[in-house]
Parts: sequence; C-alpha cells; structure tokens
Amino acid sequence: LQALVQGLAAKPGTKLAEQIAAATSGRADALVKELVAAAVKSAADAAAKPETRVAAIQQLRLGRFADLQSSFNGLLGPAQPAEVQTAALSTLASFSDDGVAALLVQQWPSLSPRVRSQAADVLFSRPEWILALLDAVRQEKIVTGDVDPGRWKLLAEHRDAQVRARAAELLAKLQVGRRGEVLEAYKDTLQSSGDVARGKELFKKVCAACHQLEGVGYPIGPNMAAMKNRGPEAILLNVLDPNREVNPQFLNYIVVTNDGRSLTGMITAETATSVTLKRADNATDTVLRIDIDQLKSTGQSLMPEGMEKQIDKQAMADLLAYLKAIE
Repeated sequence: LQALVQGLAAKPGTKLAEQIAAATSGRADALVKELVAAAVKSAADAAAKPETRVAAIQQLRLGRFADLQSSFNGLLGPAQPAEVQTAALSTLASFSDDGVAALLVQQWPSLSPRVRSQAADVLFSRPEWILALLDAVRQEKIVTGDVDPGRWKLLAEHRDAQVRARAAELLAKLQVGRRGEVLEAYKDTLQSSGDVARGKELFKKVCAACHQLEGVGYPIGPNMAAMKNRGPEAILLNVLDPNREVNPQFLNYIVVTNDGRSLTGMITAETATSVTLKRADNATDTVLRIDIDQLKSTGQSLMPEGMEKQIDKQAMADLLAYLKAIE
C-alpha cells in the first residue's frame, strides 16, 4: 500500500489512483499522513531499537521533505547511532528537494568520516546538489579535503555543462598549493645526497609519534613504507603540505562534550553508542554519543603544517634517503 500510494502521488488522476481512493473510502492521503506521523515519532525515539528506528526512517519516504526537514536534522546529529544516520541519508536521497543539499551542507561539519562519505554520495547523486556542494566549497563551508580527491576529478567529465565548468574552476585552484613557496624551496632536496642513519634517527624523533616503520613508532598516520611506492616527490608534498591531499580517514576532528570538554583526534572507531578519537603517541579518547554536544571536522590533516621548522633541507634529504632505503 505504501509503495502504491508513493507511486500514485506522482500520477494523480489515473484509473488506479481512483480505484485506490475508492478502496480506502477516499482516505488514502489521510492514511499516508498517519503513517508518516507514526514514523516520525518512532524514528526519533532514542529508547527504541536501532532496527525499529531504521524501519521508521525508511517510511519517511512517503512524506514531503519540507514537512520532515526538522526531523532529518535531528536524525543526522552526532549523538545518533551510525545506522540511524545512514538510514536518514538513504531516505534523503529519495527526495528531489533542493533543501536536501542545504541540510547536508549545514550538517556537514558534525558528520563523522564514514557518514560524511555517505553524505557525499547523496550530494553527488543530483546535478543541482553538486552545484550546491561546489557553492559550499567556494564559500569555505566545506573544504575540498573532506571529499575523496577522485570525486572532484570525475566532475570534470560530468554530463552537465554547468557542473563541468564549475569543477574545472575548482580543479584549477587545487593545483595551487597554499604552501607552494615552501615546497618549491625544498625541491632541490630531491637531488641532494642524504644519510640513511641520520634519516632513521630523525624519523624516530619527529615522525614516530604518528607513523611506524621497522617496529618503531605508532601506526596512526598513513603507512610510510607504502608511501615509498609513490616516490620521493609525493613524500615531500605530504610532509610539507599535508593538507594538499588529505585522505578523509586522516582528518582531524574536534569533539565538544556536554560538560564543555574539547577533544581532538582522528576518528578511528564508531559504534552505535560511541566515537573513538586517536592522536599523536597513540593517545585515545572514547566518547559516548549521548555525551557529545558537537562533533566537527577541522578540515585539516592530523599532521600539522610547518614541518620545515623541525626539518631543515639537509634533514629532509636524510629522511628521504632513509625512506627510500626501506625494504
């Protein structure tokens, strides 16, 4: 019945619509409103089982987004279980209202990496929503590092001409690093001779807090041995301009708890009831979702900018020599 009514809403006046109306004594619209009202209540019930709430959220497809916007706003909050947030995003994708994009842009700072990836899927599903996303990037409401770089490149071949044009502008800006001068100054280290032993000691002193090699350090950031395969140029870029290409899983987050505490780190684990943050030296904090007042991405890598203050050009050559020597 739900599926029939949903389909008929798009084709009023058909013979089948008339038959359904007759069979329900003209109460089809009223029945749908009752279903939606009940679903809104169940979806928001924090005491209900997650699967019950998910089923209710799926029923919200029968309603109008304009009437349900406040409900979805609550269902995407950081205190909600991940499966509830996921169900809300899936249901939002079924609407065509421009307000969906506005809602996701508004909620974006508080979404965790996993949920943010799903929100990006929704925004990339309709040309008009992609334009809203690009507007948000231009207005710095969303940073480009929040989205997989490959997605931006795909937009350059989008079938919508307006999307292609806007994507071309964005890609052109992405080619210009904010720390281009520093990177340019260090480029000659790629041809300099480095000392492997000194590079190893530098790694222990500066890099081991977030990276692990040969059993030394903590595996928090990207695998440096794997980075070797991308070449010394990529290593230099990621050390000196860590926010140029940021994998969403390595973004730094801020969590403000209900009692006013502020915690930072990468989100390394999520459950229905908690979020775990990890930062340098393998320090972790696990926060219950019910205790979260605000969860927001900084849009920056956990790795700080300004490494040139700790690593001069000769030290960089030594570090590159060590990383290239790793088997």
